[in-house]
Amino acid sequence: MDFSLRPSSDLLRRIEAETGLLTRIRSSSEAKPEVFANYWQPLIDAVPDYVQECPLEQICFSEPGGLLRYALMSGYYALQIGNQQFFTGKHGAEQRRLLVPQYRFAVFY
Repeated sequence: MDFSLRPSSDLLRRIEAETGLLTRIRSSSEAKPEVFANYWQPLIDAVPDYVQECPLEQICFSEPGGLLRYALMSGYYALQIGNQQFFTGKHGAEQRRLLVPQYRFAVFY
C-alpha cells in the first residue's frame, strides 16, 4: 500500500474549507495576529504533521482526516468553555487583562 504524507497546509486548508474551524479558533483566541502566528499557529500546524489523514474511529469522525478534525474541534470547544470560566469576582481587571490571554492559550494547548 502506498501512503504518501501530505503537507499540513493542505490538510488544514481542507478542514478550513469544510468547517471554517480555523477561523473560529482564531476569532475565539482573541489574540493579535502576530501573537496568533507565533504561538497558536505552530500548535495547529503540528497536529496534521502528526495525525495526517487518520480517522478517529469506525463510528465517529471515521472519514479521512477525522482525527485532525476531532483534535481541532476539541481545542476549539475547550477554548469556548474556558472563555466562560476563567475568573471569579475576586480578580481585579488588571490581573484579568494580564492572565486571560495566557489561560486561553493554556486551555487550547
